[in-house]
Amino acid sequence: QVKEGLEDLLKAGFIRTIDYPEWLANIVVVPKKNGKIRLCIDFRDLNKATPKDDYPLPNIDLLVDSTAGHAMFSFMDGYSGYNQIKLAAQDQAKTSFTTPWGTFCYTVMPFGLKNAGATYQRAMAAIFHDQMHQIMDAYVDDLLIKSKTRENHINILSQVFDRLLQYKLRLNPQKCVFGVESGKLLGFMVSQKGIEMDPSKAKAIIEMSPPTNLKELRSLQGRIQSIRRFISNLAMRCEPFNHLLRKGVKFEWGHECQASFEKIKKYLLCPPILKPPILGEPLLLYITVNDSACGGFLAQYEEGCRIEHAIYYISKTFVQYEKNYSHMEKTCLALVWMCQKLRHYLLACEVKILSKLNPLKYILEQPFLNGRIAKWQVLLMQYDLEYVSQKSIKGQAIADQLADFPLYEEIRTNDDFPDEQILTTEPEPIWEMYFDGSKSTAGAGIGILFITPEREMIPYSLKLNFSCTHNMAEYEALIQGLKMLLKFKVQRVRIFGDSLLAVSQVNGDWQVKDQKLIPYQELAASLLRQFEECQLLHVKREFNPIADGLASLGSTIAFKPGESIRSFE
Repeated sequence: QVKEGLEDLLKAGFIRTIDYPEWLANIVVVPKKNGKIRLCIDFRDLNKATPKDDYPLPNIDLLVDSTAGHAMFSFMDGYSGYNQIKLAAQDQAKTSFTTPWGTFCYTVMPFGLKNAGATYQRAMAAIFHDQMHQIMDAYVDDLLIKSKTRENHINILSQVFDRLLQYKLRLNPQKCVFGVESGKLLGFMVSQKGIEMDPSKAKAIIEMSPPTNLKELRSLQGRIQSIRRFISNLAMRCEPFNHLLRKGVKFEWGHECQASFEKIKKYLLCPPILKPPILGEPLLLYITVNDSACGGFLAQYEEGCRIEHAIYYISKTFVQYEKNYSHMEKTCLALVWMCQKLRHYLLACEVKILSKLNPLKYILEQPFLNGRIAKWQVLLMQYDLEYVSQKSIKGQAIADQLADFPLYEEIRTNDDFPDEQILTTEPEPIWEMYFDGSKSTAGAGIGILFITPEREMIPYSLKLNFSCTHNMAEYEALIQGLKMLLKFKVQRVRIFGDSLLAVSQVNGDWQVKDQKLIPYQELAASLLRQFEECQLLHVKREFNPIADGLASLGSTIAFKPGESIRSFE
């Protein structure tokens, strides 16, 4: 077959013989689905020396969205598409390759070159510049013809074929389909109804037996990821699988994994139909967060009514340090991440954010900015975002989202209404805490300043009667202050410290590399989670003078064994 393939390429004029080439590569045989072979060349050395062509390929999501909703389609494929572009005569020798029957080089653009895809896409854009995104689209050598009505489809096909004849482009008749109401495009099924999951992909997962090793599990994960746009709350559904992929975890396919696998199969029996967004209409971005993951989806009202339709499902599993964030910070992280992933949708429209908490208010109204909050502010400035209470949006979409994001603990309904005579409730007052740690030759000490909602100050200065580093003293100050606040039964607090290391590590921005600080960081993070609302912020030393003075005082106090100071009463 290799010799026959070479003879066919010689007859077609795609290759020619060459003597004494400066570049030489080996041949690679790739089997095709139809039983034939494709002769490819190992151009790795040539690709390393070739500058990268940054011409962009079309965004697959936008291409599929622009196709859905049309009445009739025709799908066409270029015949040896890359080989229809001529190579410059001075560059042909660089594509030389060796075979048992001689040395040859290409006269046309071959498969395997670094910039082949970008070059072909640029050629398609130049040829169909006035038709692309109107009556047809091209993704490399895949051509799609679309029409809003069945009657107009023949006229549109005629325009495209005239252009093909003009530039002498050939099509592969075995891969062309004309005049259909739905078809497969880049792994999706498109029709006038919208965007549907490829049935063959769903069938492959439904008929798949439970994985018995990591290789089969990775195969399952890859198949699920290819249809992730259609699966709500995918991160939580796959959490048992993700646990088995972690380093050092023994592979055991237990009851929990099998139950999740069966739920995914059941979901794929009736997958949702997504619809493309309507330009100019506001988008709805639903966000739901729990301890280990966040999920959401993009929706929009159908034109002329208040019925919501889903556009895109998205979810993410939090990494280890992100799990230490407060519930509000997790909501903010989910918003920023979803805006980055759905940027091509959100930039063009007004976006209404629907979540339990208001992440925009938290990010944009911070009195003191740490590195993470400042970065989030900059990333969100480019979007037109507005927070909307979930109570003001009543639709099936949010019901579906909440149903797909269940709480694991059982919640019983209580129909008792305590304190029914209370008409309004005041929010829990906010405390403030400033902390600092000090280490000197005289010893170590910590200083803590509490400021009550009535603006009363409560100072504390403590001596640390054990050997420690300066960073350990900073952590001791933070932990002792948190324990005191919990003893005072404080629910809402803002905490300020001038140790960038301690604040960043507890917030999860920095990793803890010092083994001595790991227990401190874990304890501080667990104490923070016990508050209803807690913000840990970094301030410069000049804005923390009282706690700094209290810490210095604590480090210089000297006690004899058994000595104590009486309180002033």
